[in-house]
Amino acid sequence: METPKNDQKIVFGVVIAIIAILVIAIVLTSREAREYLPDSSSVDTETREVVDPAELQNFDLINAKAWDRYENASEDILVLGEDQEIAKYILQDPQDDNIFYFITNNRAETLFQTEDTPSNHLSVYRYTYDEYSFERIYRAEITNDSFLDEADDTVIHFDSVGLENNKLVLLVHPYGPYVDSPCHPLLVFSEQPAEDLGLVTVDLEDPYAGLSEYSISGEVQTQLTNDCDYRG
Repeated sequence: METPKNDQKIVFGVVIAIIAILVIAIVLTSREAREYLPDSSSVDTETREVVDPAELQNFDLINAKAWDRYENASEDILVLGEDQEIAKYILQDPQDDNIFYFITNNRAETLFQTEDTPSNHLSVYRYTYDEYSFERIYRAEITNDSFLDEADDTVIHFDSVGLENNKLVLLVHPYGPYVDSPCHPLLVFSEQPAEDLGLVTVDLEDPYAGLSEYSISGEVQTQLTNDCDYRG
């Protein structure tokens, strides 16, 4: 009658042996993994693909009324206000050919219909070309005394004149004709700022951060000047 006890001892011994083997295997596997893990100090967490600055810029202006989506866009934005008018230029996103940006000002007949300080509503739109769709990403009421030293009956007007590092560059000027360059409006500032003109940007990633002052870099001036000379 000793056989069952012996069998139990054998089974118990086998179980203990299996457990021991598993523990040893786990320890060895863990040690091997640690040996092959890279030293954290050798991992470059800031490794990023270098982007050519030219890929983040676009100063090629599209005449708004010559743009093949102009009529469609002009009609669509009326749902957000009948006093809007697309400004002089359209800009294509330098990293997405399907995305365009344009801005609107108040229509001329509504700019001066106020007894208060003259103002203009600036709106910035992102337009998806293949879907014929748009979204207004920024809107603000701008008074003339925000930019002019002396407040008068002049109304501030805007034109979009460039895209740089995901910021839309805007030319600020009194409503009406302004001194323009034969090649690009930004070349007016190549030597010194033109009277009553200014430059600001809207951050397209955070538009409601507001307008920021913009200064043309030497590289952009050179690029635009070379393009102007090339085109004659």
